[in-house]
Amino acid sequence: MKKSILIVLTIMLCVAGLSLTSCKNTSGEDAEAQKNRPLVNQFNDSRQILILGNSFVGSSQVGDFLNDMLLQADSDYRVTAISRGFATVETYATDPEIMKEIEEGKYCCVFQCGFYYESEIEHYKTIKDACRKSDTAIMAFPAHNEIKDVVRKLRETEDCLDWQEELEALMRANVSHNVTLWDFCMMDEFKHSTPLAGYVGAHMIYRRIFGEIPPSLSDNAPLTMEYIKEQLTHYPETGIIGPLNDPE
Repeated sequence: MKKSILIVLTIMLCVAGLSLTSCKNTSGEDAEAQKNRPLVNQFNDSRQILILGNSFVGSSQVGDFLNDMLLQADSDYRVTAISRGFATVETYATDPEIMKEIEEGKYCCVFQCGFYYESEIEHYKTIKDACRKSDTAIMAFPAHNEIKDVVRKLRETEDCLDWQEELEALMRANVSHNVTLWDFCMMDEFKHSTPLAGYVGAHMIYRRIFGEIPPSLSDNAPLTMEYIKEQLTHYPETGIIGPLNDPE
């Protein structure tokens, strides 16, 4: 009799979504694990990735690197990287053509640069709403010149893939003992991102979408793997910043 009651209670708990086994409530799931789940399982059926930004996207060639990685992985995903001079989040949130493409599900995920004013967070919500209509994943993707106070607020959300912080962390770790700001920034008025910074950004996006390390680049990529490994040591093969055997 007791056994029968236990079976009935277990079934009722599962139906209610409260079982401790396969139908358990996941509200207590580790927040960091949720945040880092591969995006590939979280968006629509499109195979088009969209990066929206300004000249920093263009100078870094982040889209070229990511497309090369996808080709080397024999993936059918492809990238469109839009680089408009002085563009902000508002530039794209008020662009009817791009917003229509997003709402219609042309892209599986969007990576958004251009956070230069606090008001950009509200414009970002507009793009997020468009993504929600088509089950399109979206992540803020701040470049290294974007305003730190705005980026700091984005870091508090789970939809920020922090390109800016990744570059700064690599410089702090000094992974090859000589990597500096000028390996990631051009010596021009705006300190545009270099292709090495673009490689790091593409590496981040690939890992975030697929949950794995990207393959080595082809000979047609903007930089050689030899040069990248000289600068970033084990980062291309591990995604780890700093020593591999960091003492506890």
